[in-house]
Amino acid sequence: MIGPDEHIVGFDCERTVDEPIASDILRALVDAYPGYQWFVLIRGGVVQVKVMNWSQNWGMVLHYCDIAHDANDRRRSTIRAAGEFLERANMIRGRAQERAIQGIEGVPDKYVERARL
Repeated sequence: MIGPDEHIVGFDCERTVDEPIASDILRALVDAYPGYQWFVLIRGGVVQVKVMNWSQNWGMVLHYCDIAHDANDRRRSTIRAAGEFLERANMIRGRAQERAIQGIEGVPDKYVERARL
């Protein structure tokens, strides 16, 4: 069940068969790092993980073939990648903070939205 602090944007998949994997990834993100607007995109052999209120074009990328067959590895890899993305935005891993980001390391400033969470 989704709690009041969870701001899920959702997921999109190229193939319907990948929707359960995308849903599992999204659930892992919300459990590990609640309060962010997580979005998962599975397309073209990659899994993109984004925080939509920071950048709709940039995020972390995982190779689908590396995580598709093992649910535990998928969860661990996804949480690690999303945590690294949070750190690149100078945010701590965990619950979303009530402050705007100043930038994301490796992402050009013109692609970063500085909205508060």
